Amino acid sequence: MFDELLERSTPRLQRQDTKFRKAIPTGLKLAVFLRYLATGASYAELGYNFRVGKETVQKFVPDVATAIVAEFSAEVVNFPTTPEGWLEIARQFESRWYKTIRPLRI
Repeated sequence: MFDELLERSTPRLQRQDTKFRKAIPTGLKLAVFLRYLATGASYAELGYNFRVGKETVQKFVPDVATAIVAEFSAEVVNFPTTPEGWLEIARQFESRWYKTIRPLRI
């Protein structure tokens, strides 16, 4: 999954090297972002763990989130356009709901 996320978000996240500094690799940006989501760690802690400045982390974490949403929103967030489509979503939700609740009943 990491490789797919990286491959699909790289065009939106990749930056050019300059004379003054090298661009942060997109794999590092994605790894920091996923750690942020998984742990809720502070930007300072993430910067320390990944050897990146806190301010740098603060700048690219929202960019990574935006890139992922832009890349995957069309296939993940899919709104139906017909009443039948909404009913199908309701049926799927109901099916999932009862599968998780039934084992809890005594």
